[in-house]
Amino acid sequence: MKIIANKKNNVEIGDIVLYQNNEKLLIPDDDGNICLLDLKTFRKITINESILEDYISRGELKLLIKYNDIIIEEHE
Repeated sequence: MKIIANKKNNVEIGDIVLYQNNEKLLIPDDDGNICLLDLKTFRKITINESILEDYISRGELKLLIKYNDIIIEEHE
């Protein structure tokens, strides 16, 4: 699992982030890159680790929910 750190938070695969005013899920790519999956349209944006670090440092990408804080329950 790739971990990208900024001053306040870590951003990891599986986290939900805010990018361009849309919620995105960080998922791995088959080529070793990182994808931002839009949670409304399910479109993917493929980026590499250094671009992700730039987005975080410039404040363009912000952590919303950590992957380990996400709880999926079955409802009947």
